[in-house]
Amino acid sequence: MTLAPVGLSTYARLGHLKETIAALQKNELASDSDLFVFSDASRPGDEEKVSQVRDFLESVDGFRSVTVFKRETNSRVRNSRGGIEDVLNRFGKIIFLEEDIVTARSFLTFMNAALDKYATEERVISISGYSPPLGTQGSYEADTFLLPRFSGWGFATWRSKFDIDAMQLDRRAFYRLLRSPSRVRKFSRGGWDMLPMLLSQVRQEIDALDVRIFYSQFVRNMLTVYPVRPLASNIGHDGTGIHCAPGDRFDVEMEHRQVETFSFPADLEPDSEMMKENYRFRNIPLADKLRFFAKSLLDMLHVGR
Repeated sequence: MTLAPVGLSTYARLGHLKETIAALQKNELASDSDLFVFSDASRPGDEEKVSQVRDFLESVDGFRSVTVFKRETNSRVRNSRGGIEDVLNRFGKIIFLEEDIVTARSFLTFMNAALDKYATEERVISISGYSPPLGTQGSYEADTFLLPRFSGWGFATWRSKFDIDAMQLDRRAFYRLLRSPSRVRKFSRGGWDMLPMLLSQVRQEIDALDVRIFYSQFVRNMLTVYPVRPLASNIGHDGTGIHCAPGDRFDVEMEHRQVETFSFPADLEPDSEMMKENYRFRNIPLADKLRFFAKSLLDMLHVGR
């Protein structure tokens, strides 16, 4: 097995970055892995913070190699997505995380094993290190499970299946989805919470890669592999992130033991109980659903569709 390179995007949160790097360094495969860090240029007022981040990156070790790309212009999108594309084009696969994703000791072991396992399986688009706190996990016997939902909090993928430019979502396609109750039901199996985000994406109120990937995954009927015991945690729900509101809803207790091997599902049919629990966890209140449909209708009328 050839280990996948690790990509890491960072901006100005030095404290978060230090935690993320320290956790990665504790991984058994860290010393055999190549780390590529993409440091975004500063916006006005953040010059000193970015400078401190870059000074710290000069001291990072514990990996087979450490390569730091220092962007000269500020662009969150170019920094992270461009970094993913660059590494995929060069190596054909990547393990990617942002500066606020802390990982367990077996994170790299799991990601590389799953990348190797599903490299030629066309229906698997990604591997997730994070796993949401689902109620059935304690009774689920396997080490991993499948969901028709992408997660970006520490993920891995392959060049052959991951084309960011092709993951487009326009209003016309979005409203074709909404006009089909059966497609809405199928889409919401992965999470009702994603529908309002799709609307925000087509209205250009947000530019979120995970939203685009989720929609592309739905259209292509693809799956994501998750660990039963979480191997990644997002520490950015403290008010410092762009898309992460403060709160503890997504907090998880990670697997702290060193796990050497992982068992994978015998087939590509998601477990029904895991699907139900994911639906419950990702569901939104009825009032929010009604507001979503009302906003969508007004948007359709406004654009003449």
